[in-house]
Amino acid sequence: MLFISMFFGYTCIAQDNHDLPVIDISGEIDRHVVIAAGTKDIYQGHPTTLLLADRKTMFCVWSIGHGGHAGPMAVSHDGGLSWARMDDKLPAGFKNHINCPIIYRMMDMKTGYLVGASPRMQGYAQFLGTWLGPALVIAMIFILHKAYGLGSQRLPAPQGQALASMIKGILGGDVPWQKYIAGAGLGSLLSASGIGGLGILVGLGFYLPFNIVLTYSIGTLLRLLVDWKKGKRFSEEVGIPIAAGLIVGEALVGVGFALYYVLAGALKT
Repeated sequence: MLFISMFFGYTCIAQDNHDLPVIDISGEIDRHVVIAAGTKDIYQGHPTTLLLADRKTMFCVWSIGHGGHAGPMAVSHDGGLSWARMDDKLPAGFKNHINCPIIYRMMDMKTGYLVGASPRMQGYAQFLGTWLGPALVIAMIFILHKAYGLGSQRLPAPQGQALASMIKGILGGDVPWQKYIAGAGLGSLLSASGIGGLGILVGLGFYLPFNIVLTYSIGTLLRLLVDWKKGKRFSEEVGIPIAAGLIVGEALVGVGFALYYVLAGALKT
């Protein structure tokens, strides 16, 4: 039987002599998660697992027989609590390898080289990604300011206005200390409530425009409703991509209108 033992709630603390305690949960069957159950004729073992950066998605590969053929693969989207086989996603020749399979998360230039990219072209791509992105963002800000005006009703820029008012108060010698102290005290009380992010949420509600706060609230209620009806996995795999698409689409349409206004104004002059 192939299983992964879930060590929830246990912490191994190294002693001064660097001896780590051994925790045996082999008898706690309710803490075991079975990925693939073997039989008296089929041995499934030598698993290798990989946890992705989201701390939830895991992959597991193993061999059939002791050091036998590779082939099986499974994925978990809840940190190893439940698993689904995905053997059909593997390359056709993967099962021809004999020995214990391994799986790694590779993000360096060697990975690109293995799929046919040269280190020089990867360096060019990283350079462009580092410098081209900020240049385009700066250009878009100038276009939006030219079309709508930063700080206007159509382009409120609430964070920029908040920072500008704070800087003006410092330079002008008129710092509203009472408001700052009250805000710090309220933030401390909200943080002490134990609800993560509550202070930031209330703070955003104070200075963001009402239409943005309203859409955030509607989105939050929709997320809770979808989690309740469809489950969190559906929200993460379907709802979040759809919401991200709406955000990107709105931004692209806004930039498109801004470009139109700028070009139309330039042609008139």
